[in-house]
Amino acid sequence: MATVKATWTLPSVRRDQRPIRDVLVQLSADGGQNFVDFGPVLAGDAQEVTINELEPGSYAFRLAVFDVDGRQGSPVVTPFTLEFSAPGVVSNVQDMIFGMVQLIA
Repeated sequence: MATVKATWTLPSVRRDQRPIRDVLVQLSADGGQNFVDFGPVLAGDAQEVTINELEPGSYAFRLAVFDVDGRQGSPVVTPFTLEFSAPGVVSNVQDMIFGMVQLIA
């Protein structure tokens, strides 16, 4: 399992000079085909989200800025892949006896 933290920087205002209200954060667990809401992050809060216990696979964050009038800016999609390496091998194996067969390391 992995923990992923996404951070971003908001524009101070929309192009039409309206203040930013929040960012809708969505996560896709199928490489960007389908998204589920992970929650809004208010403009005054830390611009970050942490997601715990993700399995290896292809994911994507989608973030969209909303102004105080509820208008949505163009979403930004950021794909990422989680790959886990195999654990290391054991070392320093000593002599072992299994039944009547002795294995010598």
